[in-house]
Amino acid sequence: SAQSVCNKVRCVDLPELFPDIRREVSELHIFADEDHVSLQDGRTKIVPLVTIAEGLKGVGKDRRELIHRVHFTSDISDVESLWNRVYAYADKTYDLGSVERVVIHGDGAGWIKRGLDAFCDARFALDGFHLRKRLMSFISAAGSECVYALLEDNRREDFELLGRALIRDCKDCSKKKRLKEDLKYVLNQWDGILTRLKG
Repeated sequence: SAQSVCNKVRCVDLPELFPDIRREVSELHIFADEDHVSLQDGRTKIVPLVTIAEGLKGVGKDRRELIHRVHFTSDISDVESLWNRVYAYADKTYDLGSVERVVIHGDGAGWIKRGLDAFCDARFALDGFHLRKRLMSFISAAGSECVYALLEDNRREDFELLGRALIRDCKDCSKKKRLKEDLKYVLNQWDGILTRLKG
């Protein structure tokens, strides 16, 4: 039963997370998102999820997986201690002095960007799912080559002009509202988008 599983999980002695030797790696990738979790009393709760890994490796023709991934979660009201635990793990596991690049991937939520305070040299990158979702309205109107050329060439003002022209010319109220929201989001996450596109 679910209760038996719950009781067994509570009795498990978890192994020490920290290894004996600190590994030297050139980059770390931290993926952050939230999920709706069903509680035993029938309610749902939003919990933050953070995964730290050394990068991706190919494991098949079209499949990749994270290298040495470790997952963390916490209460959404206590994200500061969550980021402190993630940093403590990274500091004990890796020689952070040898890490050249730390990238925090996510949707740009405030609690995710607080990870930039824990990892002071980290850069934020908008994750692929949210990037595609926010660019779709511009791509369908102006074409993918045009939109990605503006992004890859870091032409923020031109992208804003394109977005405002599309909004002005749009006759459908719901599409116009969506274009406004997407333009605001893309402009606010501009640096994270560039980090994502540069790999």
